[in-house]
Amino acid sequence: MVKLAVSKIVAHNIGLNVSTHRLYIPAGLVRDSAYPFKAGDSVLVKVEGGKLVVERSSDGNSKIAQNTSASSFTQRLFIPASVVRDAGYPFKIGDYAEVEIVGDRLEIRKCLEQPKKQRRGKLTTILIRRETLRKLKKVLREQKKKLKRRVTYDELINTLLGE
Repeated sequence: MVKLAVSKIVAHNIGLNVSTHRLYIPAGLVRDSAYPFKAGDSVLVKVEGGKLVVERSSDGNSKIAQNTSASSFTQRLFIPASVVRDAGYPFKIGDYAEVEIVGDRLEIRKCLEQPKKQRRGKLTTILIRRETLRKLKKVLREQKKKLKRRVTYDELINTLLGE
């Protein structure tokens, strides 16, 4: 059960020099059985004590929208310009936000530190000059002769780094 997720506040231009904010609600939160909204629900977005509160309301100022990608379960929340202009609105474009399910509403607070990005697999990127590349190829040939087999990039990098 996911009760808390991190998302990013992004810009949403609606024309005529009017800009508002948008928040993508992560799929893990949307799939949770405790998640209180469906796509198309009318919601009321308001600032309450330094955080945003999203509640279901028949005469709300925003809607929950489903992402258009067929494989995506994320939902979008458009934050109305009137809320963005509110003096207590805590976000700027690019800020990270913690989205939490609290009963039948969402509470959105500012993330104090940027979340760490998850890495998929082991990937090493090295920027090198041409002369360094020549030396690297020479070391690779020597390693192949020494081990009498092909050398993986991980082995080569570990050799070069002295690990």
